[in-house]
Amino acid sequence: MTAFGGKLETVVGVSPDQRVSFSLSRLEPTLAAAHDGLENAVFENLDWADLAAKLVISNFEPGIGLL
Repeated sequence: MTAFGGKLETVVGVSPDQRVSFSLSRLEPTLAAAHDGLENAVFENLDWADLAAKLVISNFEPGIGLL
């Protein structure tokens, strides 16, 4: 099974005869790492033409453009 171009390793579902596999203690370190990794991230919602112009500018001026 694939989603967004990647392979899903596990399937999430509900079964009344199996124990719960969800654990908040395992989720917290993952969320903390994601928070730390995105702390200085900037998200933009650009029109495609604006993005293309930004990419052209970034090829000529160091420090301007996408990370």
